[in-house]
Amino acid sequence: MLTDTLIDNRWLLLERIGAGGGGRVYRVQDLRDGSFAAMKLIRLTKPIERVRLRREIQAMRLVSAPGVVRLFDVGQYLDEPYIVMELIDGVPFPGPQPRGDWRGLCRMVERLCDVLIHVHSAAIVHRDLKPENVLVGRDGTVTVLDFGLSRGGELEATMTADGVVGAPRFLAPEQLAGQRVDGRADLYALGVMMWEALAGRQIFSNRVAWTRMTKRGGPPPDRLDGLAADTPQALVALVHRLLATGPHDRPSGAVEVLRVLASVQAGDGPVFAPPLPLVGRDELQKTLLDFAAAGRSVDVWGGPGTGKTALLQAVAQGLQAQGKSVLSVGRGSRGLESLVPILGPPRRPPAHWRRWRDGWVSGFRVGTCSSSTTSP
Repeated sequence: MLTDTLIDNRWLLLERIGAGGGGRVYRVQDLRDGSFAAMKLIRLTKPIERVRLRREIQAMRLVSAPGVVRLFDVGQYLDEPYIVMELIDGVPFPGPQPRGDWRGLCRMVERLCDVLIHVHSAAIVHRDLKPENVLVGRDGTVTVLDFGLSRGGELEATMTADGVVGAPRFLAPEQLAGQRVDGRADLYALGVMMWEALAGRQIFSNRVAWTRMTKRGGPPPDRLDGLAADTPQALVALVHRLLATGPHDRPSGAVEVLRVLASVQAGDGPVFAPPLPLVGRDELQKTLLDFAAAGRSVDVWGGPGTGKTALLQAVAQGLQAQGKSVLSVGRGSRGLESLVPILGPPRRPPAHWRRWRDGWVSGFRVGTCSSSTTSP
């Protein structure tokens, strides 16, 4: 594309400042006020790429906070959509920090954590954190770019064809395995970025990263102790906790990382919050059994493969051993269908309940209903 092209009577195309598999990035000038911005012209060759583009636009609109690249405009030029964003004058994370400057790295990580707090509080997971997507300005400000792979919150649902995408070595094990992720996946990527900044080399090759996906584990990262000798042990401990295979063994969020960093820079050892109990541990089973025996309700939550079913089965066996009757209720395919084993099948509604349909509470025999009732 030729420079000096005027797009939509507003954006004057100047020099190209970047390019990649997804398109090209140009510096543009807004003829309305003379300001400069960055325009990304995107090549769309697959349906999933259009979904990612919409998700990136949604994410930037949802998270309007310092440190998140600002969105100015969207449109289409010829057959290519474009987005116009804030022009960031910066270099990839951790910026112009000399190797071994762990204090400078801590300052950059603190600023990145401030941004992640805003992103995660909007229930959005970036899912593609890497140095190229985190730019450090000359004044030390940190800006997060490229939300095309983000998920969560009010973002549009992703089709399953999305698969595993992103830079392999920065992806958390659960993300490599194609499982649902939360903000702790971004913290894993942060750990990789910190490890590489301190060690001065890549943590894994792409081949090893894909091996970790196919084998659901693979070799652990080398210890930083021998690669960054001047780094405090407390900071080394933080980095390796961020790199934990299981998300429950990582810090609970960016707020905890900030707290530990403050402790590290003060010369204290890292003080981590105790990890949440793994589903299936004996003490957790006993707690749930005591709750159930006392007639108290409790919710059990966990990602795929954390053992929720095994835990509930163990609690049920414990209740039966106490002589209590246990009724298991599974997932239904229609509204309230899972309650049928408890309440019985829904009765046929009276003739004047013509508006009755699947999922209405009035379709079940719960208590008594007045004959004048016309809606649930």
